[in-house]
Amino acid sequence: MVSFFKDNPISKNISFSCDFDSDIRLILASPEQLQQVFTNLFINAIEVMDSKGTICIKTEMQSDKVIVKISDTGRGISPEIMEKIFNPFFTTKSEKSTGIGLTISKKIIEAHKGEISVESEQKKGTTFTIYFPSHSGNV
Repeated sequence: MVSFFKDNPISKNISFSCDFDSDIRLILASPEQLQQVFTNLFINAIEVMDSKGTICIKTEMQSDKVIVKISDTGRGISPEIMEKIFNPFFTTKSEKSTGIGLTISKKIIEAHKGEISVESEQKKGTTFTIYFPSHSGNV
């Protein structure tokens, strides 16, 4: 998926940094639904960076949780907007945006028994952290 964004004209000035934990465990999940979540987060990051900056993708294990962090070097999210970002139909984009991308992403993550959180600092960037329960059995 990262290669799609690297080769896409809208992200030609975006650099991608990946730090994948080699001991990451499996999760039980729909690949198509997770692709939708990550695509939404990447597109949002590219748009808030005005097509230049860095997106960092990191995975790690924490106890029985698989953690995925997606960070950008964009303009950040103000505290008053932060409260609303997962609300349906809320958008700070033009009328072309439906405002349901983060709402759907959160619902997909929760349907996989996961959680999503966000930290942001204005003018420095945003990090979305997704927590999934790991799966230790046979698939």
